[in-house]
Amino acid sequence: MANVATQLKKFRLNAKMTQKELASQLNVSQNAIFNWENGKREPNLETIEKLADIFDTFPSQILGWDEEYEEGEREFDKILDKLIRESPGQAETSKIIHRLEELISSQNELENKIATVHQNYYKNKYGESNSDKINMLFDLLNEKGQDKAIEQLELLTKIPEYQREEE
Repeated sequence: MANVATQLKKFRLNAKMTQKELASQLNVSQNAIFNWENGKREPNLETIEKLADIFDTFPSQILGWDEEYEEGEREFDKILDKLIRESPGQAETSKIIHRLEELISSQNELENKIATVHQNYYKNKYGESNSDKINMLFDLLNEKGQDKAIEQLELLTKIPEYQREEE
């Protein structure tokens, strides 16, 4: 299971950064980075958000929650496959169903945590005005999606009902 320590180190190494360079960007000591990467301490949520910005990812990635969610999905698929392939007896089926229920509950909980941390991240990053929301949503799109969004906005500006009154 991924955690902040392993994720942070993975992201830092992928970015070809030293602990000292990352510490400088975050305005913390190199020792803080060392302690985070070795699991002795964990960065606070504000720092997690800064790390997400530095590594151009989401806070849930830094926290390891996305990988944890994917692991749960793989386990879920594996259990279902076993249930279908092996046709276990009633006692074994009951155990499997119980494990599936636990997994579903755990996955739902994790989905909620991920959604909450993403909402807070975007709220802190962009604020809450309509233009802030548009910027936030726009940033979630790939280039093709961004082109389509611009196209749709251009169409909306041509419809009189959506146009501002001229002063």
